[in-house]
Amino acid sequence: MKRIIAILTTVFLFATSLGFVFAEEPAAVEQLDAVQSRIVSLGIMQGYEDGSFRPEETLSRAEFAAVIVRLLRISSASLYQDEPSLYTDVGDDFWAKSDIMLVTKLGYMNGVGGGLFLPDADATIQQAAKVLTTVLGYGALVANPADGYGAYMTQAARIGLLKGIQTGTDEAILRGELARMIDRAGIKFETLPDEEFDMPLGLGTGAAVIFGATG
Repeated sequence: MKRIIAILTTVFLFATSLGFVFAEEPAAVEQLDAVQSRIVSLGIMQGYEDGSFRPEETLSRAEFAAVIVRLLRISSASLYQDEPSLYTDVGDDFWAKSDIMLVTKLGYMNGVGGGLFLPDADATIQQAAKVLTTVLGYGALVANPADGYGAYMTQAARIGLLKGIQTGTDEAILRGELARMIDRAGIKFETLPDEEFDMPLGLGTGAAVIFGATG
């Protein structure tokens, strides 16, 4: 069976690096700008037409689903075009339909019940913590997955993804915060190929990331 996706042949974690916060110091601002520029240049997140990144703005669940797909380097444009949507509030012509269906099938995001996905609702820090720890291969190390997002938040903090980020219960994540979390993951995106998604059995395991965990 083919791989779901070839990703993260080498991964390193910046557990103590990039230890900056949203501050007024010029050095911190320059460092933050560099992170945002890198994430945009890699095509993981997108800036706005006026050239700004708007780090203090939130992003929707639909936008977050699209970021996950770009993070995994999966080409989803042609996926599920002929399949009915999984959610009543995500129409067949919705711009992120394929992204939403893909992250759902992979188990990274789910609906909120009642056949709804709430694509325009804010994505949260908790959701980002769960997705990134899973993508990095730490999902199996989460002590009590049944405890929900709290267990993933603990693991995300342990590997340094939440350093300098003010976390709260179900708090919306800012674009700048998500960029920093992705950057701290230490993935060498430049070495990863873009690939078509291959789901030979019609199911995704979510185990797209294999790497050696150290410590």
